[in-house]
Amino acid sequence: MTQYYSKTLGYKPLNEDQHVLLDLYCPVTRPANMENGTLPVIVYFHAGGMVVGSRKDFLPTWLIDRVIPLGYAFISADYRLLIPGTIHETLEDLKDLFKYLTTNEFICDHYTFKADLDRIAVSGSSAGGLCAYLSAIHCNPKPKVVLSIYGMGGDFFTEQLLAIKRDGITSVGKEIPSINPADLSGILYPSFKGLAKPISEFPFSRTSEDPKVKDGYGRGNIFYFLVQRGLYLDYYTGLHEPIGISETLREVPKSDKRTQDDFKRALPEHLHAIFPQLCVDSHWPPTIILHGVLDDIVPITESRHFSGLVKDSGVKVELIEVEGENHGFDVALDAEVKYGAQFDKIRDFIQEHL
Repeated sequence: MTQYYSKTLGYKPLNEDQHVLLDLYCPVTRPANMENGTLPVIVYFHAGGMVVGSRKDFLPTWLIDRVIPLGYAFISADYRLLIPGTIHETLEDLKDLFKYLTTNEFICDHYTFKADLDRIAVSGSSAGGLCAYLSAIHCNPKPKVVLSIYGMGGDFFTEQLLAIKRDGITSVGKEIPSINPADLSGILYPSFKGLAKPISEFPFSRTSEDPKVKDGYGRGNIFYFLVQRGLYLDYYTGLHEPIGISETLREVPKSDKRTQDDFKRALPEHLHAIFPQLCVDSHWPPTIILHGVLDDIVPITESRHFSGLVKDSGVKVELIEVEGENHGFDVALDAEVKYGAQFDKIRDFIQEHL
């Protein structure tokens, strides 16, 4: 295992008492290739459906172990979660994180450094992949390369998010029966307006698979509920009235010829910029995606769709499809043994384009 120096920092205030935090990982000693007091930086965002998780959850140590020896710094950052806020507040955090990178010097045990603003990569797992896509769209300096690890947001206009599934869903092969909204009292619209403060971390250790366990008003089960009821995009965008945006999108006529443009026309123009698939053009950064073929939380069709958009824009993109694997496979105990070659390919792609 690679040795590294680490520390926790606050990159912006959350409220009067708390900050939104990041964990910094960097080489123990000053890298030989360090020029002008700067290091390339890999920014990483955690999983959790945008509603749970923290910077320490399901950390891809395989990625850290590969980029630290290259003389890169690695940052895993928290961000404000959905409810009571929306993706608009999360996006503010992503922008503020990149601003923090441009204005701060990082102090390690044996050296200090600043971020090389021409060599920033952005990455994330699941919902964190969505954050990575949004960073590529909105953040300054613009990331030079994107890594999505079974990331959300490759295609929001799918049955996975829009269809109403009254019989429940599966999550990593486990049946999640239909959740009673009464078990989520206090966190559903409009009741969540009474929630006192936004939160920027909700570790998976605080969640429960039992909907009746009130872990923060049932926060651990809210993602499943929103997917079951086809309401996720309402909470993502904040559009609940007069009818939710999910219902608006469900009304797009179903046919074999239905295209992304049909959904785009149904979506208010001011929301286009938070739907990554509507923002891909020739200026999109080189992108590499890792995704399990059997993923039942973020179907691999999302990454296939998104990689196709990037390719059609003339930008370098690689999609690594992993047969027989579901969501979260890369952090399993035997992942390094089984998929070290794929992880090496990701390292090489990042190194080539950073």
